[in-house]
Amino acid sequence: MSDDNLEYVAIQRTLAAYNLAGDRMRVTALSETFLPDGVLETPTGRMVGREAIVAGLSGGARDGGPPPSTSTRRPNFVRHNLTTSRYELTGPDTAEGKSYFLVYTDIGADHMGFYTDQMRKEDGQWYIEHRKVALDWMAENSLFESQLGVHKERLKALGRI
Repeated sequence: MSDDNLEYVAIQRTLAAYNLAGDRMRVTALSETFLPDGVLETPTGRMVGREAIVAGLSGGARDGGPPPSTSTRRPNFVRHNLTTSRYELTGPDTAEGKSYFLVYTDIGADHMGFYTDQMRKEDGQWYIEHRKVALDWMAENSLFESQLGVHKERLKALGRI
């Protein structure tokens, strides 16, 4: 296998580690897929650094606890599925790419969108340097209600609803 292919496999391992940790509400493990000063941008906020990512995603819940929600409806089951992914090496220790995702919860298909990533390799390990999460669709009964409101506002601004 070529050196480039080995790098792509290592990048895919980081992407999988992010989703596996997120599905299990292990926000500390999820944050460790980022560089110490990594950036996570979601439709509901921008977090810089691992501590901010943990705080932003946990909403006061402990690792393994339920995700933040102002609702009493909380998912018991979350699975992020990466579909099409394409990453390009931009240097010996840098890469950029995009991955589509589809999230299933207790209701079935809950929401989908894509990640746009900048990756950096440090000490032989690939990390997310900057991730922007964009939503393309959300179910009307999504269990991620805080994101649903922001998503609907975005669609209104675009004239789609």
